[in-house]
Amino acid sequence: KSIRFLVVRVKRTNLILGKFLSQVTIFAALLAVCTILMVVVARILNDDFAAKDVVIWTLRLLASSFVLAVAYLALTTLCSSIVKSGAVALVLNIMILFGIWALAFVGENFAFPGTVKADDGNLLALLRTESWAAYLQYFSVWHYGQDLLHPAPLRFAVAALVHLGFALVFLGLAQLALKKRDL
Repeated sequence: KSIRFLVVRVKRTNLILGKFLSQVTIFAALLAVCTILMVVVARILNDDFAAKDVVIWTLRLLASSFVLAVAYLALTTLCSSIVKSGAVALVLNIMILFGIWALAFVGENFAFPGTVKADDGNLLALLRTESWAAYLQYFSVWHYGQDLLHPAPLRFAVAALVHLGFALVFLGLAQLALKKRDL
């Protein structure tokens, strides 16, 4: 309940950014430690993992994991801005995460209208029906996560920008929610 005393002296935008940046700082520190340990163990257990590969994979994993997490940390900030209780914010966050996954799952299990099904031996591709629901996958941040480790730099860049865009949307919604909410 101390937020009532902070609001008098601090803008609500700064509260949102403070929540978000504190989460990002803690996550970045934990991510760095875990990624470095993971790559070092991979180097120790695999003789073919050269020193240059250690540096490259450490940087790639750090960059992709950080960009992936930024969108979800912004979602956490949004949930904590909508409700007053931490437990309710956690449940709301889990429900929204499930919705994000479900949106991607539904969208990826339909074919785009007008696409011709190629007989490439993929039975699942042949079973997918054409529907506008295929476009739903583009509204889910989950859909873009797999491209964060793609070898093509352009696909990584697009996925990273989409994740940052989702983060900005979530932070903007958090700002609106906190602006309207009675503290």
